[in-house]
Amino acid sequence: MQLIRGLPKTAVNTYEQQYFALAKEFPDFSVWANRREHARLEAQIDVGFQRIAEELRKLSAAAPCGGDAAMEILARYEKKYARYITSPIIEYDMGNSVEEIVFPAKRNIFIPQAFQALAFRRQMSLEQTDIWKNAFSGQDIGQYIGSILRHPKYGELPLLILGLPGAGKTLLCHMLAAQILFSEYHVIIIRLRDTIAEDTIVKQISAQMERDLEEECGLEGYSPGQAGQAGAADL
Repeated sequence: MQLIRGLPKTAVNTYEQQYFALAKEFPDFSVWANRREHARLEAQIDVGFQRIAEELRKLSAAAPCGGDAAMEILARYEKKYARYITSPIIEYDMGNSVEEIVFPAKRNIFIPQAFQALAFRRQMSLEQTDIWKNAFSGQDIGQYIGSILRHPKYGELPLLILGLPGAGKTLLCHMLAAQILFSEYHVIIIRLRDTIAEDTIVKQISAQMERDLEEECGLEGYSPGQAGQAGAADL
């Protein structure tokens, strides 16, 4: 009975060995196998958050949440973030050269990062590697952040995204704003390097809107809690 129970595993191992031997011996089969594997991986990876964004578009229902001026400003922000993710990954000026280098759009090369997550508690030192040994691990950070923001408890708490320089935090913020959060939130990305830390969140958002839109856009009538729901910090 023990041998019989082990037959499926033995069969899979034998199949993989013969599959590899066949690919090694016949180049045509190797090319076909690589294309098949590439198609399988491409179907699994939600490049540019395309699939989750499409699902959200189907579920979202437009609902007015302010006056005409406010809706116009929010629509401009939506276009602003959309332009960012559809712009080339590298802006390159060829000058008068007849040759042209075409770089892909940011959203076409963005692959959701793998990540680790934990609920911060006092006395935690996030720079210590031991802290992360028991952290939750996932493969699609976009879906995870969306689920956190909808969580009845964690959705009201700050969400801190840590990453090394060049890891893609800024691009992730714009991808979230343009592809995932647009249907439920009005996102304003605040560049912390341009912000006065001592200001209230309302002043920080107002100042960022003035920089983005090059005009005065106040948040009179908003409470700090409401404004906090409307803002997203680029960390």
